Amino acid sequence: MQFTTATVWNTALISYAMQEAGVSELDPVIKKANQFLLTRQHYKYGDWVIHNPDSLPGGWGFSNVNTMNPDIDDTTVTLRSICNTVINKPEVHTSWDRGINWVFSMQNDDGGWSSFEKGVNNSILSMIPIEDAKLLLADPSSADLTGRTLEF
Repeated sequence: MQFTTATVWNTALISYAMQEAGVSELDPVIKKANQFLLTRQHYKYGDWVIHNPDSLPGGWGFSNVNTMNPDIDDTTVTLRSICNTVINKPEVHTSWDRGINWVFSMQNDDGGWSSFEKGVNNSILSMIPIEDAKLLLADPSSADLTGRTLEF
């Protein structure tokens, strides 16, 4: 069950898949989708800045209403979707650069990427007597996020 809408995630995945299937970034559907994605880029600082104070905002979040909590998955899939637009529209380079720089800045010391935070993997959290406390309070690097980030 989703607790929020997945407008950014779904739009980016569909736009990217259509482009991979041969639909041009100049097609009105792709242009409209990617323009929507560009308007959803984060320009506000969120909690992620606590552990990553030297980076500017630039990621994307899961939903249309999320403007402060970007994540690696949504950022990389959005960057995939706008890649051809950046090549053909130099004015999109600023958004691209901010997104790429944010993704690079979020890499953990162990070489991997997590979902929302950088360097938040304290094993003591697993000892808190709350069901799934480690999942709720820690954001360790994961193979799936790292793999998708490297694939991008």
